[in-house]
Amino acid sequence: QRRNTAAALAAVFALREQRPVRAAAIAQAVPAMHLQGRFQQIGNCVLDVAHNLEAAQELAANLRRTRSRGPTLLVIGMLDDKPVESVAAVLAPEVDQVWCVGLPPPRGLDAQTLSERLEAGARFRGGCSRHDSVRQGLAAALADAEAGDRVMVTGSFLTVAAALEQLDG
Repeated sequence: QRRNTAAALAAVFALREQRPVRAAAIAQAVPAMHLQGRFQQIGNCVLDVAHNLEAAQELAANLRRTRSRGPTLLVIGMLDDKPVESVAAVLAPEVDQVWCVGLPPPRGLDAQTLSERLEAGARFRGGCSRHDSVRQGLAAALADAEAGDRVMVTGSFLTVAAALEQLDG
């Protein structure tokens, strides 16, 4: 998010002749900026909509920067046109166990196919369990989580939206 903020500020400064923005407005807005679904923390859960290689690399770096006391449990659901294998290769070193969740057709991968594609990209220490929905997979991961564990939810805007609904409800 810092890089996104820097890019936005660069645009503001580049356009200051056409669209002036008061420095006080910038100073007030920047500390309050937060993009929902981008390394968003709710209790012991972290939600990130990472669904491509670049976003997965940023997510992996954030996971390394913010180590948890216990293992990182991954709940992941992805669409069929995303680079599942590449995302798996990037996230595997940061993850201890995986809950694959199915997303709705026509573009959503079912848990079985997602699991196969993830495992084609990387070996996960604790393997991959399969669940028909985000609700089921997140509930299972939360039930297995112990104090100090981190539950990471990622792979798609659809995955994170369903998790946010479940966690807020």
